[in-house]
Amino acid sequence: MTKREITDYFPSRKKAKSLSSETTPNSTPSTSTTPNSTPSTSTTPNNKQPQPQPATPSPALELPHLSSPFKEEFVKTLTEHQKRLLQLEIDTIEPEWFKVLAERGLFTSESFLSLKEFLLGEIQRGKEIYPSSNDVYAWSRATPLKMVRVVIIGQDPYHNKGQAHGLAFSVKDVNAKKPPSLANIFRGIHTDFPQLAKKGLPKHCDLSAWTHRGVLLLNSVLTVEAHRANSHAKRGWEEFTSGVLEALLEFGPAHIVVMAWGKSAERTVRAVVARVERRTGGPVAGGRHLLLYGVHPSPLSAHRGFFSQGHFSKCVEWLRVHGYEDIDESFWEI
Repeated sequence: MTKREITDYFPSRKKAKSLSSETTPNSTPSTSTTPNSTPSTSTTPNNKQPQPQPATPSPALELPHLSSPFKEEFVKTLTEHQKRLLQLEIDTIEPEWFKVLAERGLFTSESFLSLKEFLLGEIQRGKEIYPSSNDVYAWSRATPLKMVRVVIIGQDPYHNKGQAHGLAFSVKDVNAKKPPSLANIFRGIHTDFPQLAKKGLPKHCDLSAWTHRGVLLLNSVLTVEAHRANSHAKRGWEEFTSGVLEALLEFGPAHIVVMAWGKSAERTVRAVVARVERRTGGPVAGGRHLLLYGVHPSPLSAHRGFFSQGHFSKCVEWLRVHGYEDIDESFWEI
């Protein structure tokens, strides 16, 4: 498949082609609702958890076949301008995630369409945006809805070239220097599991192996301007990703661990949980999901308790109690 640049998803309004007859780049619509290349994982808690993959960096992502009957019908409900604005979402979000998010009205909400208008304007002004267009929704393809076991909430993508690839805290360039927060995450894992510390720090920073085991690495903000940290905050991404988390807690697997590090992530998760509990009339925490709030791994705050909060070991213990008996410390290897 020819790789698209982000400008391909923001064509000029006069020249943009309609998506009513083509919803996936360079591919024929499929009747499948999940990409054929996505690993299949049962949602039954008693099933065996996939064994950890070798600790080697993942290859460059090739987009799988992402068309679906639901997407084709959804496109028919859009105006021509909405089709142009939402082409990236239609083309690159995993079908099951796309369906549950579309049914909640996230794509056609005023805040999301305003966000897409903002991104269009930034592209037209020549701004460089990370990650690449194909990677903005990489989290949805790496960890499909029914496969999620753990969610780690990040802030926004890395803003230097070759780092961001759509997975919170993960670094695309295998030769890149470890970001300080990720180095502290590795140190936190080694504190919880001394036997892993004996193997030393990972040689790379690509966390894709975690996603294949069911760890959803979701930033609150999914894009950033090059070399300007947090530059796309408060533009609409926060509302969208909160909707992603709501959908997950309502319609995802029966037992999920949520890790929210820092005050911002904690506020986001608490607000989402409150909305889900009001809508469903039942508790989110307790026997159903495990919510872990704590210190952020940033060098500015990690010394306040990140290394002693034990989130990684608590996660493993909780998942084992809830049906994933084969999970052990190797769950956190990359």
